[in-house]
Amino acid sequence: MQPSEIEYFQDVARRLSEAKFGEKTQLVQDVANTLGISTTLVYEKLEMVGYKTNRKTRSDRGNTHVDLRDARLICNMMHSSRRKNEKRLMSCELAIEIAYSNGQIKQAYNSTTVLRVAREHGFHPDQLAAPTPHITMRSLHPNHVWQVDASIGVLFYLPEGGVEFFDETKHYKNKPENMDKVRNHLCIRYAVVDHYSGAFYHKYYAASGENQEIFFDVLVNAFTQREREDFYGIPQMLVMNKGAANTSHLVTSFLDRMQIQHYAHKAGNPRAKGAGEKIQDIIERQFEGGLRYLKKPIADVNELNKLAIDWRIYFNDTAIHTRTKKSRYEVWRTIAEDQLIFAPPMETMQAILTSKPVQRKVNGDLTITYKGRGFAEARTYSVEHIPSVKVNDSVTVLLNPYRAPNIDIEVTDYKGDVTYYECIPLEKDDAGFYAGAPVFGEEMASTRDTVTDIVRKEMLMDAHDVKTLKEAEALEKKNTQLFAGKLDPMKHVNDHLEASKNIVSMPKRGQAHELEAPRQVLELISVAEACKRLIAEMGGQYPKDAYQYLSKLYPEGIDPMQLDSIKHQLITRSTLKVVVGG
Repeated sequence: MQPSEIEYFQDVARRLSEAKFGEKTQLVQDVANTLGISTTLVYEKLEMVGYKTNRKTRSDRGNTHVDLRDARLICNMMHSSRRKNEKRLMSCELAIEIAYSNGQIKQAYNSTTVLRVAREHGFHPDQLAAPTPHITMRSLHPNHVWQVDASIGVLFYLPEGGVEFFDETKHYKNKPENMDKVRNHLCIRYAVVDHYSGAFYHKYYAASGENQEIFFDVLVNAFTQREREDFYGIPQMLVMNKGAANTSHLVTSFLDRMQIQHYAHKAGNPRAKGAGEKIQDIIERQFEGGLRYLKKPIADVNELNKLAIDWRIYFNDTAIHTRTKKSRYEVWRTIAEDQLIFAPPMETMQAILTSKPVQRKVNGDLTITYKGRGFAEARTYSVEHIPSVKVNDSVTVLLNPYRAPNIDIEVTDYKGDVTYYECIPLEKDDAGFYAGAPVFGEEMASTRDTVTDIVRKEMLMDAHDVKTLKEAEALEKKNTQLFAGKLDPMKHVNDHLEASKNIVSMPKRGQAHELEAPRQVLELISVAEACKRLIAEMGGQYPKDAYQYLSKLYPEGIDPMQLDSIKHQLITRSTLKVVVGG
């Protein structure tokens, strides 16, 4: 309590002590009416100044007839009806009426009582609307962490030229027909701020919303050293929101290639990049707020950005930061040499953004060929220093953003861990030979053994059961039996035949195939010609009456294919004649 309040209640306590029986209640009521508070609160304040009432505490104090589950439901209905700007649409009375009419609560409670019970138990709508506790993060040095944020400025550009201030009374957001007129002509303001020093860069864009092209333009301009501005370089980490443009594969791949850690905070959590949100507020109040007083209207967004540069340099160099007690540029200038990474040329960053990883096959001399975007010709690179690379392997090649035309070879191990190996292009002499190649008669050199080479040599020694490669190669030349005869290539076949020799296969019923051999028709020969051939084949078995016999059977001639059957027929006929005659 305030000193005057303490003095007042001490006087009330004195009067109560002097009051007669029956007068105290009226005195307390008069004080309550005067101050506009309850008599209970009057007694509480009197006790704070040392007055003892000797009143007994009600036996049911702290108890309530309101069911806590009902009170939670009512407060949940009120909380769930709020809009994104935290404006609550449903009153407590309406929530009680709807819940009771639907049979979801036991009775139509008094709204004041419900809200009092809710506050006592921590689920009053006002308590639920309180922000979630947050942790204040720190960064270690300039360019350790940057935060980037986009917002709609207080201006919008006109299609016919010029920039106009956004008049909320004219373009009120709840009037769709007015908002539609400027929705596609907004000025998007991007701000990039260094978390450690508070130094920032910002730029305006005439666009209806965020997109990948704008986000890339903001980043590369912030990375690049600018005249009179002490805030540039490549940050170690970039914090941004989860907008579609920011988290697109094109942008995140670019950040990965630039070796920048990137973190997209969840939607609706502006505190995650509080420095970015704060600098947006500063720009809006201290820069845009003064543009209305310019003598000459702003012609376009380019002119707006020129004004923004001058104001930004002035503010970063003169305004004292509340945390550091120094100007933003003064703090940023404390950056150490190993902490300042200069941005590569704009052309290289554009190539990194648009170029995709490509696959190249490793040649027999452990080299690959690659032509980066913006380079006149393809270069040859040695990959001999990469342990896991072998001849005929396919490797993933990317342009090195900081040392182009150097390239990076991306190698992923069995655990999924990615390692980048930098490769330098091989220089050639006037004759087209590699400058570092060994010279005949001066030195002899060979490429290092790849993993495959090492394994291949180890297996050769194992196959001959020797300890040195020299011994293994000598035995290999002699075509010595491998594995000392321990491996019989037919053992599994012989084992099977031995195991199954007593197994008798049961015959199966089946169907004859309907296929018939095609009948070959030859030109008929005369009986005399047929007899000549039969005499040659039958010799002494040839019957004397064969000509007469065959002439009767084959007056038109004889098919040469039937000579075998005719021969057997004549032999059988002669035998029968002998038997019958005998």
